[in-house]
Parts: sequence; structure tokens; C-alpha cells
Amino acid sequence: DPVAAALSRLNQTVEELGALAETYASSEAWPQAIASLISPLAAPATAAAAASALSYLSEPAGVAENSHNIIREAGGIPPLVALLAGGAESVAAEDAAGALFNVAATSANKEAIREAGGIPPLVALLAGGVESGAAENAAAALWNMVIGCDVNSDAIREAGAIPQLVALLAGGVESKTAENAAGVLCNMASGNTATCDAIREAGAVPQLVALLAVGTESGAAENAVGALANLAIDCDVNRDAIREAGGIPSLVALLAGGAASGVAETAADTLKEMEHFDAVLSAVASAHADTAAFEDLH
Repeated sequence: DPVAAALSRLNQTVEELGALAETYASSEAWPQAIASLISPLAAPATAAAAASALSYLSEPAGVAENSHNIIREAGGIPPLVALLAGGAESVAAEDAAGALFNVAATSANKEAIREAGGIPPLVALLAGGVESGAAENAAAALWNMVIGCDVNSDAIREAGAIPQLVALLAGGVESKTAENAAGVLCNMASGNTATCDAIREAGAVPQLVALLAVGTESGAAENAVGALANLAIDCDVNRDAIREAGGIPSLVALLAGGAASGVAETAADTLKEMEHFDAVLSAVASAHADTAAFEDLH
């Protein structure tokens, strides 16, 4: 079967790249090895392979930050950004977005990607939809871009990302793209009133509430409850929207995770912010939940 053979070769290549990174990342030759992949990014015949290799070489734990910095210092960020213009159907664009996701883990690279004009084309890739690998990688890259960086959060909002991120939530609890989109929204909603308003106005609240249904072990639920917690802080309009979307029973259900669960703790914090304690206690009773557990958690 040629398809199975091709997949086997691909998996072997991925494993080999990861092993190379773990073995040689501390060697003097490693920067040169990374830099040798930059110029192929500009050639259509080698761009996708080079972008994919950079992504895998910068991924393994323990070596990633060094590789991320080498990619930036070797001038790799602008050509990776340029590849995004290929659009959601482009393998090179998908691989470039994956590489930028890894590279964006460091503060200096978040800034470098923004300055290279990376945010608008990453946002454009979101239009590929929930089944698109390019959209999944772009959402992941934007998620890393926004962590701890208010400047990027504003730039992502201004690039029109919020409605597209909200649309990706429709992928549901099994979708990695939806999970990544919720992660971006969670971080964007932190302490930014204009962004919180834009997220609510784009119709995010019911979709975020829907992601809670899978329970405390889900990354999608974790990101969604974090987003709802940030939206609820000091905003009566958002609290009302969460309540009207059926958020209180869904948040109460997450309390079953107990005090050891970060998701349950965030759910309890969100319920505390809601200031609808009659509704909260009614939901606790309806769910036959432990009122003491709620009190302990918040």
C-alpha cells in the first residue's frame, strides 16, 4: 500500500528529526544546522519541507528555546511569515504556521513575528475552518503569541481575529482547532475590556459554555472555562450573558473535579464572579452536588 508506506516514511522522518534535536541541540554545529534550513524556505520546491523540519527541530522539550532563538537570529522568521501567504490550502503555509507556533513560545520571538507582519496572515489562515490543519496551527501560533503580551492581543483583535476564532469554537470538544481557538480567547480576555466586549458581541459565550460539557479532563473545557472566568470579571453584561447561555449549571457540573482539579477551581472562581448566588445554589442542588465542595473551592 503506497499510502501506508508514505505514512511510515513520514513517521520515521519525524522521529529522526526529534532525535537529532535531542542529541545535537547543545553542540557547536547546531546553529549552523538550523541556519541551513532558512534559505530553502524561499524556494517553492523545498519550502514546505524546510518549514516542517524547522517545526520538528524546535519542538522537543529541553532543546526548544535554544532552537527558537537560533531560528530568529538566523533570519528565519520573515521567510516563515512569507509562506503564510499561500493560504489555508497550502502545505507550506500549514507547516510555516506550525513552526511559528513553536517559535512564538519566547518573548523575543513573539515580538519578532509581530514586527515581521505575521499576525494578519495567521489570522487569515483561520478562515480555513475547523477541519483545516493550517487553521489549527495558526490558532496555536496566535495562542502562543498572545500569552503575556498585551501588544499582540490588541494587534490580533485589530486584525479581525475574534469573529473567526469564535467560528472555530463550533468544532466542539473533539476539535483541536476549537481548543486552540478557546485558548487564544482565554488569554485575550484577560484584563482587556475592549476585547471582552468584542468576544461577547461575536457570540462566543454560548459556544464557550457548550465546550464545558465534556468535563474537567478536556483541554477544550479548560480553555473555555478560563475564557468565561476572564469575561466574568467586573462585567455585569458578560455575567448575564453567561447565565443566559446556561453557564451556571455547566460550571457547577465541573465542580465534581474537586479541589485537585484546576478546571474545577476555575469554574468555582467563575461562579464566585457571577454574583447570581441564588441561581448558583439552585444549580448545585439540582445537580445533587456538594455545596460544601463549592464553598471549599471558592
